[in-house]
Amino acid sequence: MPDYPKLGVWNNAYLLTVNRFSSGSTTYKGIGAYALERSKMLIGDPSAAMISFTYGTNGPYSMLPADADGTLPPENEPAYFAYKSDPNQLVIYKMSIDWANPTASTFGIDQSILVAFYSSNISGIPQPGTTRKLDPITDRLMFRLQYRNFGSHASMVTNHTVNVSGTAGVRWYEVRKTPTTSWSLYQQGTYAPDNVNRWMGSIAMDAFGNIALGYSVSSSTVYPGIRYTGRLVSDSLGEMTIEETTIGNGGGSQTGGFLGNGRWGDYSSMSIDPSAPATFWYTQEYMQSTSAQGWKTRIASFSFENVFAVTLTATPDHICFGDSSQLNALAMGGTGSYTYSWTSYPEGFFSNQPDPWVSPTDTTIYICQVISGSDTISDSISVFVNLPPMVWVGNDTVICASDTLQLNAIAANYDSLMWFTSGDGTFSATNTTTPIYTPGAGDIANGNVNLSLHATALTGCPGPAIDEMTLNITPLPIVSAGIDTLICFWELPFGCLGEASNTSSVHWTTYGDGSFDNPENLNASYFAGPNDKANGSVILKLSGQPISPCVDDVSDEMTLYLDPCVGIVENSSPDFKLQIQPNPNNGNFFLTLNTSKSIEIVVSIIDSKGNEVYRNSLSSSQLQQYPINLGNPSSGIYLLKVESKIGNASAKIILK
Repeated sequence: MPDYPKLGVWNNAYLLTVNRFSSGSTTYKGIGAYALERSKMLIGDPSAAMISFTYGTNGPYSMLPADADGTLPPENEPAYFAYKSDPNQLVIYKMSIDWANPTASTFGIDQSILVAFYSSNISGIPQPGTTRKLDPITDRLMFRLQYRNFGSHASMVTNHTVNVSGTAGVRWYEVRKTPTTSWSLYQQGTYAPDNVNRWMGSIAMDAFGNIALGYSVSSSTVYPGIRYTGRLVSDSLGEMTIEETTIGNGGGSQTGGFLGNGRWGDYSSMSIDPSAPATFWYTQEYMQSTSAQGWKTRIASFSFENVFAVTLTATPDHICFGDSSQLNALAMGGTGSYTYSWTSYPEGFFSNQPDPWVSPTDTTIYICQVISGSDTISDSISVFVNLPPMVWVGNDTVICASDTLQLNAIAANYDSLMWFTSGDGTFSATNTTTPIYTPGAGDIANGNVNLSLHATALTGCPGPAIDEMTLNITPLPIVSAGIDTLICFWELPFGCLGEASNTSSVHWTTYGDGSFDNPENLNASYFAGPNDKANGSVILKLSGQPISPCVDDVSDEMTLYLDPCVGIVENSSPDFKLQIQPNPNNGNFFLTLNTSKSIEIVVSIIDSKGNEVYRNSLSSSQLQQYPINLGNPSSGIYLLKVESKIGNASAKIILK
C-alpha cells in the first residue's frame, strides 16, 4: 500500500516516490521509486509505461524525486533521487530511464555526500496553552528536491529538520555538478536564529540562483504560523541573509491527532512562478484558532530586493488591426543600469528603447534582452491583433420552390454572426455559418430573395462585415388539362384546351386508342379511336416538365365523353348557339345562348325516361351564363331543349 507519495518533473518522465506498507496494516515494506512515461501521458496515450524499482526495509527511507524548474536537464541525463542517512550523509540515487527498452533501465546510488553532523532527536514541537505537541517529522527530507540547470552547472536544493540545542531548526543544502564532475556539496546551513522552533520547511532556487526557505514556526508562546527567509546568489555561502518575514501568524494551537505528537501537515511547498522567474510561491498550513484539527492553508508570493529581474508589458496587449501598442521593459535590481534590445517574431522589428510603440499587422511575439553589468535576461511578450471581420456567403444560386438551401458561408475574426433575409423565409439558425434557409410564400411569389450574413467585429474593433447573395427561386410547374367535356362523334377531332405555366415542355397522352396531331401543343387536336367511341369516353392526360433546377413532372387529366348523338340535332337553328359549362356536371351548370335576336325562349330538360325535370321561360338576353340548378338529379344523360318562334336547338347533358 503506497503512502507519502512525492512527485517530480524530469525531461522525459514524471518521477514518483512512495513509502510502501502492507495492505490494511502499518507494517513498513520499504520504498518505491518510479518513472512515468511523460510524453505519452501528456497526449493521453493509454500505452504509457511505468518503470518501477523497490527496496525492502533495509534500504533507503522516504526518498524525494528531483523536481526540475526552468531549463530542463540535458538529454539522457539520469533522473535523481535523494534521502538523508543520519547522522551526516545526503545520499543521491540516479535512475537511467530507457523507454525504448524499459527493462534496461537502472537505479542505484550515485553519490553519498558527507554533510555536517546533525541530530534528528526532537521529542515534539510545543504549542501555547496545551500539552499536545506537534510531530517534527525529522526522519526524512522535506519536499522539494528542486533541480535547476544553469548550463555551466546544475544545482539541487533540499532541507530537513534538526535539533539545535533542544529547538527545531531547518538544515538546508545546495549540491552541484558540472557536465564533467559528479554531485558534491556546494553549501549547507542550519537556520535556527532563536528559541522558536522552525520545521517542515521547503526550499527553492529562482532562475538567478537566489534561494528562499519557508517553514512552520511554533513554541510554548508562539502559535503555529508561517515564515520565510532566504539568500541572494552573491551572499556568503551557508548563510540565510534575508531578514525573516512572517507570512501568517498563528491564532491557536492544534490539540487533536493520534497517540503521541499531532501530525502537522506532512510537507509544504516552495515553488517558482514560471512566468516571473524571480518570484517565489509558498503554500503552508497554520492554526487560526485553537481546535483539534482546524488548520488553514495560506498561499503567498514574494521576491527579494536587488534581484535583477525584468517584467515585460504590452499596453494594450490586444489591439485592433491598424492600432498600436506600447511595449515596456521594467528592469529591477542588478547594477541599476540597463541596456535594452527588442526583436520580434515574425522578424522585422528592432528597438533599443525600454518602451517602444509597435503596430503589428498580425499577432506578434516581442523578445526583449536586458543587460545589467555582466547579467543578461531575455523574456518575451505577445501582442494579439484582432484582424477585421471577414465574411463570404457564397455566389448567387437558384433552387426549386419546393427545396431548401443549405448555406455554407465562411467567416473569420468575428465576435458574433447574424443572418438576415429580405423576404419572408426562415433560417434553421441565425448565428452559424451553415444554416438551412426555407423560402417563404412571398419569396416564391417574387421569384428571388436576398440573404445576408453580418459578422460583428471582435470586441472594441470596427465592424461589422456584411456579405449578400441572391437566391433565385424557380416556381413549380402547373398544368391543367381542362374540364371534362361531352362531344358528339361528328364534333371530332376534339380541340384540347390545355393550360400550363412554369414548364419547359408539355406533352399530351391518352389512355385510349386515339391520337393527337401534335402532342406537344397545349391546343392539340385529339382524334378518338374506335375503342374510345365504343367505351363512350377516354381520359386525356397533360404532363408538364419543370424548369431546372426543379425535377418533378406534374400532370392533370380530363375525361372526354363521346356520344354518337343519334336522333338529336344539336343547334338546329343557325341563329342559336348553345354552350353548357361544365358538361358533364352534377346538375349545376351555366347555360349560354348566343343569338342576335331578342325573343322569348322556353328552356326544358328531359331525362332518359322522357320525364321533364326542368322548364323555364326566359328572354334571350337572360341566357348569358344563366345558372341552372336541377337539385339532386340521378346521374345519366339528359336532353336540354331551347324553343322559340324563330327556331329550336337541343344539347345533351351528362350528369355524374
